[in-house]
Amino acid sequence: MIEAKGIGKSYGERKIVEGFSIRVQRGDRIGVVGPNGAGKTTLVNLLTGADTPDTGTIRHGANIEMATLDQHRESLDPKSTLADALTGGRGDHVTVGGRPKHVVSYMKDFCSRRSRCARRWRCSPAASAAG
Repeated sequence: MIEAKGIGKSYGERKIVEGFSIRVQRGDRIGVVGPNGAGKTTLVNLLTGADTPDTGTIRHGANIEMATLDQHRESLDPKSTLADALTGGRGDHVTVGGRPKHVVSYMKDFCSRRSRCARRWRCSPAASAAG
């Protein structure tokens, strides 16, 4: 669980996030959409604890496991498949909500063209996955 209350972040005089509040419950998935420079990455960094807010509070629940994908994919091995990136190369399952789930089934949850999804993501390099 993540609970943010009235968080704000500025760089110099420029306010990036102001008075933002949210509660994210276990199992929730969130997406942040907006134009370049709107503060999406800053907001995600605040919520995940990678950065600290100038104002407000953020509280993380016990035993929280967060997963984010860097928009620049710098943390990915370009020769690795997306399935390997998600599992860390340790088999065919990921843990979702405390339960094992086959990685292809997990990837299908995010794919709009299910017939091609599993085949493409299992075999394609992670760097080429749509983001």
